[in-house]
Amino acid sequence: MRVLLRDRNFWIIFSVDIFLLCLAYLLSYAIRFEGHITLTEIENIKRSIWFIIPIKLFIFWQFKLYRGMWRYTSISDLINIIKATFVSSSTITLIILIVYHFQGFSRGVFVIDGLLTLIFISGIRLIIRLLLQESSSPMNTFRSYFSKNSKEGFKRVLIIGAGNAGEMLVREMKQNSRMAIEPVGFLDDNVQKKGRRIHNVPVLGKTDEVVRITREKNVHEIIIAIPSITGKEMRRIVERCKEAEVPCKTVPSVSDILNGKVHVSQIREIRI
Repeated sequence: MRVLLRDRNFWIIFSVDIFLLCLAYLLSYAIRFEGHITLTEIENIKRSIWFIIPIKLFIFWQFKLYRGMWRYTSISDLINIIKATFVSSSTITLIILIVYHFQGFSRGVFVIDGLLTLIFISGIRLIIRLLLQESSSPMNTFRSYFSKNSKEGFKRVLIIGAGNAGEMLVREMKQNSRMAIEPVGFLDDNVQKKGRRIHNVPVLGKTDEVVRITREKNVHEIIIAIPSITGKEMRRIVERCKEAEVPCKTVPSVSDILNGKVHVSQIREIRI
């Protein structure tokens, strides 16, 4: 905890949260009363905001919302925010009911406040993640759209397997531009995946189309991202890659990845 309190980033996000929570509460009154806030409602805000904000921050702290690494904000973090928002809103509603019996207070305000809190708190963390990711930063996005040479020198890679291993591989390629690898697409024999996208990388077709797609997309290397593939399937795909005259590699097995022996990005030559 002492380390956290000495962290400058913690105080930045904590201060931003205070501002957003105040904004959410004020906006909830503005939305509920369509901008016509009377003196009575202003008094209600004054006599309630002083304990509403600390309660929310305390519950957020208990749900460990300030111990995450913003770069890696995930679905589990969003679920945690939903839980913290629900508990804090329920606690505040209960206090208003016990202390004030909801006399002079609108129930709709607290419903709107809970929704805005969820949107603001989760939204700011998503924005931070997007800004911190190398491939998603505004400067890199600008370069990728307006510079013709933004990918010059990058190895163009076609990935066979639009599953978990392929997703992990593309995510690392996009987050780490120093790898100098550009994923141009996926191939997968599941026809339902064709045309879909993973991290904005399209599934272009089936593995039997590897020769045509390799030539169309000017692919420099093929990576087989199906750790559980059988020997027979591997030989079939490798034969196709030979026809395309492009080097072919594979990712480690699922067991090696889960056991921590290797990382998904440790691509190796294929040995049949």
